[in-house]
Formats: sequence, C-alpha cells, structure tokens
Amino acid sequence: MTVTGTPRENELTIPVQGMTCAACSARVQRTLERTPGVSAANVNLMTGSATVSYDPAGTTPERLVEAIRDTGYGAELPDGGASIEEMTGAEDAARDRERRELRSKFAVSLAAALLSIPLSMPLRPWLLFALTLPVIGWAGRHFYSRAWSAFRHRTADMNTLIAVGTGAAFGYSLFVTHPLAILSVGLFASTHSRRRGPPSPARPLDVNQTFT
Repeated sequence: MTVTGTPRENELTIPVQGMTCAACSARVQRTLERTPGVSAANVNLMTGSATVSYDPAGTTPERLVEAIRDTGYGAELPDGGASIEEMTGAEDAARDRERRELRSKFAVSLAAALLSIPLSMPLRPWLLFALTLPVIGWAGRHFYSRAWSAFRHRTADMNTLIAVGTGAAFGYSLFVTHPLAILSVGLFASTHSRRRGPPSPARPLDVNQTFT
C-alpha cells in the first residue's frame, strides 16, 4: 500500500486481482470514482492496481477495498510497512505462479485435444466426455467462477463471453452424446446377442404342476 498526498487528500495504491480486460479495469475505476470521498481514481490493467485520491474525512482505505470487492474483483491492503521493492517482488511472484498454473492447464488441455482426435473416429462418447470434463472443470474453472461473480454483480466481461460460449457447446454436446451412448450400448447388446445365436424357446407353463 502506498499513501501520499496533502493532509486533506491522500493517494492510495491498491493491488487488484482478477482483471482480464479493459472492461474490467473500467468498471473498477467507475466504481471508485463514484465512491463518496474519492476525488480521482486510475485503474491500470497492466500493473493490476488502482491509484485513488481520496479525502480521509470522507472514506477510508478499508472502504475503498470493499468498493473494489463489490465489483467482483479481489483487493487487499498490503502491509503498510512493506517497501515498494517488497510489494513489487510479491506481485511478480504472484504473476509467476499464475503463469505456471496457466502453462499446466494449457498442457492438460492440449493433451486432451490431441487424444480426442483418434477417439472421435469410432463412437466413444463417454471417453470424450471424460477428456473434456477436466478441461471444463479444472483448466477453465476460473472463467466460470469469474463469470458467475460478474453475473452476481449484474455485469459482464470477457469471462462471461468465454463461459457462455464454451458452456453452451459443452451442454449441447452432452445432450447429444447421451442418447448416442444409449444407442451404442443397444447396438452392442444386439450384436452380442446375434453372436450367441437365437434364444431358446421358452418352456410352457404347467399350471397343474405350479399349484400342486
């Protein structure tokens, strides 16, 4: 956290997590500008931070953080005793962790995509479903969680676009795949029964023997 300014007006820099596009930063900036006690706000998407000029008599840093969180993004006040170098190092470490996580998710998604090519030739819908599920549920989970957060705050962003598009494709594919899977099981059972030959005729029921 960086606080500077005159005795009547302070300037505060708050790290913001979860912004992925210009619409995200613009929404956070509009919210901060409308917050009582704030005279100016500037949100930088590249650095992932919000610089706010505010009147200490009209608002507090905690209220500014809550205002950012109300837009659906993460924000926390760093240790006031931390230096700029320490804050920059912590932000760089967080970005490195995010990049490593994204690389892992990309590798898993790419492997699933490559495996789906040969599996698409025969009718193996449930294997394709098993490959798609971790891509949707793990690799792409952050898109859905951020889209849901935006929806709860009555707004939309790029995460909403991705979540709606991929979710619709996944839901439609699952709807179409389910009857195909039932059909494939029925065809397998029919083929297996033909290989075993015709069923033996049923024995007639002897009523007298049944009730004696």
